[in-house]
Amino acid sequence: MPNPFLDAKGLNCPLPILRAKKAIQALDIDGLLDIHATDPGAVKDFAAFCRSTGNELVSSVHDGSVYKFTIKRVNQDAAVDWAYPPFTLGPAAAALHAMPV
Repeated sequence: MPNPFLDAKGLNCPLPILRAKKAIQALDIDGLLDIHATDPGAVKDFAAFCRSTGNELVSSVHDGSVYKFTIKRVNQDAAVDWAYPPFTLGPAAAALHAMPV
């Protein structure tokens, strides 16, 4: 059975991370999520996300214009507790976070 797949191509920070967070929450412990993204910043973003949440970045591959990631859900609470990226946001992403809800 193939891993669940998240197509984040064409999305910029923080959307690939936010969508991955939601998808990982639906996984069982030790479940794998495959992600494809085109934002070059996703490489650092997903590495930081996994370090912060305790999940495992199983693979990170650059294939032409697509960045392919596989993340393993390791910690039951990891995907839930992570709220904001532990890195500097670009101006557009920072504006999204500053907007009132």
